[in-house]
Amino acid sequence: MAMLSIKDFPDDVYKSLKIRAVKEGKTLRDLTIEILTKAVKGKEV
Repeated sequence: MAMLSIKDFPDDVYKSLKIRAVKEGKTLRDLTIEILTKAVKGKEV
C-alpha cells in the first residue's frame, strides 16, 4: 500500500480531524482514509 505525507498541513484542520476521530471511535488514519475515499469517489462526507 502507498504512503502519503503532507507537509505544512494546517494545525486547525489536524486538530479537528483528531477530535472527530475520537468522537467517532476511529483512528486518525482510518478517518482520513475514509474522508479522502469519499471525496475522490464523489460521495458526501
